[in-house]
Amino acid sequence: MLKTLIPLLSFSVCMMAQDNPLSSAIKAEYGIAKNTIVRAADKMPEENYGFKPTEDIRSFGQLVGHVADAQYGFCSGAVGEKSPATESVEKTKTSKADLVQALKDAFAYCDKAYGGMTDANAARVRARWRLRHRVEANGTSPTRSTSCRLRRRSDPRAEADEDETGV
Repeated sequence: MLKTLIPLLSFSVCMMAQDNPLSSAIKAEYGIAKNTIVRAADKMPEENYGFKPTEDIRSFGQLVGHVADAQYGFCSGAVGEKSPATESVEKTKTSKADLVQALKDAFAYCDKAYGGMTDANAARVRARWRLRHRVEANGTSPTRSTSCRLRRRSDPRAEADEDETGV
């Protein structure tokens, strides 16, 4: 039965992915990374959360906090809203329980962003992300024209979208 079920499930997943092959692949990769990172954070004993291979790099616990912070940053940029994180997880949480919970909360927030992704809006999400990181790097504030220029560079179809949406 298992030999029949696995190919059938694989075929079903492939058929569902045909409508949005790009975003389906991105969602699958995100799911794999999410599960691997959360499992590693869960499995690491609390006494090793302070482990640093060398003094000049982050401890394991700091890395878990850094991933949580990055998830909030990337996903809030992708959906075009302010990050719900009010403070840095990496700098404020130290216990395993707090860090694992913060990591799970950050991934739950990102699940919403990835859940709404389609091939049609993936280019706009990428342009929004690029704008946000360009602004952070330069310390400038974005303008509508900057956003539109970035969108046009990243997706030649964006001009048609602008006509339909007025953006």
